[in-house]
Amino acid sequence: METMLFRGYKIAPRLSLKQIVAFFKLQKPLSWQDYVVLEESHIDTVLKYKSTGKKVYLFQFGCVCFVNFEQQEVFSFLEYIESIIGVFDYNLFSKYNEDHIVKIDDNGMCKVWRTSETLYPYKDYIPHIVSVILAKSIELYKLELDVTGLLDKAENFFIFYPRRGRLYANKKRFIAITSQILRFEHESIDHIRILERSLTGNQSIISREIYDYLAQFYELNSRFDILENKINNLRSIIKTCSTLSYRRSQVRLLKLEVFLLALFPLFHIAHSILDAYHITSVFKLLFG
Repeated sequence: METMLFRGYKIAPRLSLKQIVAFFKLQKPLSWQDYVVLEESHIDTVLKYKSTGKKVYLFQFGCVCFVNFEQQEVFSFLEYIESIIGVFDYNLFSKYNEDHIVKIDDNGMCKVWRTSETLYPYKDYIPHIVSVILAKSIELYKLELDVTGLLDKAENFFIFYPRRGRLYANKKRFIAITSQILRFEHESIDHIRILERSLTGNQSIISREIYDYLAQFYELNSRFDILENKINNLRSIIKTCSTLSYRRSQVRLLKLEVFLLALFPLFHIAHSILDAYHITSVFKLLFG
């Protein structure tokens, strides 16, 4: 019985894959996909010793999956790779991570997750599929927490205050929350597009079946739908509140215009009254 251990981590908002491709001299066109795979020869260079059965998958959206790595080897690899693409965010590393185990029996058959009752013949594409699913699950978890936090802030500020009769009691906070939401959408839009794709190199029937089973195991589709709904709710709140804010500004501007227009007849009336009582001539004598 052989056990394959997958360790997935979120290590950065985004990874510069071109630098990794250039450093390890990977024979890949720059227009390929949104991840790179480091094989044993590359890993030997990093760890400084011969490795067997190890792989590393690095994803553009900032996740990395280690295959058959011990914990210390993970740290060693990350320390080495920092010299190529810069310092990682270890707060992300400690907060967003998942493990996965695939067991292979003596007949070369494997369970793609622990509680699965279905056996598949082990093929080289299985580590690839598991790594992709694990990375997607971690990234989805990060996006879920981010959008939930923003939605809570938006609902508290844009819904709670208006119900109490106070629309945008704190304009600085309104601008800050709106900026956070817009920045989240800008930074996550590419990641969401990547998560929509399967990212599977092998398109055989069995590989697609394994991918779909693992996606169902990690509930990727339902989680993705929930994420999209929350993002749509954010957009709806921002759109509604921006419209209310715009209309409020229009009303203020209209009141100002009415006030300024009302000053003209009032000025003429006041001038007529002053002339009637010869007060204007007194002012001219005093200040003329």
